[in-house]
Amino acid sequence: MALAACAPGGSLLVFGFDSRPGDYQFRVEFRNVSTGAPLYVWSWNPSGFNDVIFDCDVLDDRAYAVGATLTWERPRAYVITGLDPRFNVEVRDLDWSGFAYTVEAKDGYLYVGGGDLRESRLVFRVDKLDASLGLVASYKSVGLEGHHMGIFDMVFNKATGHIWAVGAAAGGGGNRWWIEVIDPQAMELVKVVDPGVRGVAMTAISDSEGFVYVMGGEDINRGGYLLKFDKEGNVVARLELGEFTATKATMIGDFLVLAGNERRDGYYRHTIYVLDRDLNILGKTYLSMDVDANSYFMFGRMWVDGSKVYVAGSDMKPGNARWVVYALEAREVMQTTVTTTVTTTVIRFLTYTTTVTETRLRTVTTTQPVTTTVYVTTTQVREETATVTVREPITVTLTRDVTRTLTNTVTETKMIEREVVREHTITLTTTIERLPTTPVVALVIALTLIAVVALLMLRRH
Repeated sequence: MALAACAPGGSLLVFGFDSRPGDYQFRVEFRNVSTGAPLYVWSWNPSGFNDVIFDCDVLDDRAYAVGATLTWERPRAYVITGLDPRFNVEVRDLDWSGFAYTVEAKDGYLYVGGGDLRESRLVFRVDKLDASLGLVASYKSVGLEGHHMGIFDMVFNKATGHIWAVGAAAGGGGNRWWIEVIDPQAMELVKVVDPGVRGVAMTAISDSEGFVYVMGGEDINRGGYLLKFDKEGNVVARLELGEFTATKATMIGDFLVLAGNERRDGYYRHTIYVLDRDLNILGKTYLSMDVDANSYFMFGRMWVDGSKVYVAGSDMKPGNARWVVYALEAREVMQTTVTTTVTTTVIRFLTYTTTVTETRLRTVTTTQPVTTTVYVTTTQVREETATVTVREPITVTLTRDVTRTLTNTVTETKMIEREVVREHTITLTTTIERLPTTPVVALVIALTLIAVVALLMLRRH
């Protein structure tokens, strides 16, 4: 069965197990990331029991995988690295008496999670390793009395940085979800979260606000649930998914993409669900309707590379079981609000009436007649030989120039035209919608199948 997919450095690596020697053995397939064409195959059988690779991740463009020998007689946990076309593969025994199911790469370290024996009971265990697989620190839980426990997935809370280790506690009363929150620096328990859900918690993802979404079910094929927790571990929303059980999950933008199994037309189908962060189901599609057999996605990483999603699973047709890897493209129906601020300069002419009172001064020169009386003395000679002097008045009219200053007050009404410049800032809000190019899931995300590659045909012996 194919369980996990990772794509470091342009190569697609698919991890799982095959059964050619009679029991299960490790198997890794190297594929062309664009076409799915086979490049190389690596397999190894470290024991005489069932050996399975469960999960993978990438650290510094290098792939790492974890697996286990599934037996109570000699359980072992492994880390596998050096997975490149040169096959310089290194398998490191973690020296657990238990099973490694999941791995997460973060800040230059690998965190390997699973179950390890403590006083004959399996309990949660997480090892912190450096890039050379040296042990930095280890966390081993106290466990729950009377229960075997194992971690099936881990996620880093994006708000707190804590590890959320999710899995199950299996006891006489059946299985129950079990979550332990771990400080990755001190590698110590922060808190236990017991949501009181029957079954197994199989996968978890975190959003940017620190909410954690945990998915699982009563078993692999029925009773599926999705619980949304706040960063303190409180359940804030719950969704029952019926027969669908999510075994893998990732986030693309603000949307949850779940891969799992749901029954349709008599068989379990590879099924993809798309939800928003409020747990509204936005779409669903079946990927294996052309197969007359049960098809399963088990736990293990689904790899996101930009808009591409790679999901590994298996078709279980009797006598013709095969690995299948789906290459999906996430196409988003965008509802983007764009706010644009536009500054415009408005020029307009204003005409208005004004009254102006003006005082003017001017000098005016005028010629005016002046009448004055003058006395003229005349001498009269009379024949009587007497001379008489007579003084008599006469009127004479003269002209002269007179300069005057005149003050005039003039009131005028004028029409005045002015140019007024003003700046206006206008905010425009535009909603842009892009419809999906396929009607398969014509909702918020359309997951369009762009390639289905049958990587390996496995026949059971």
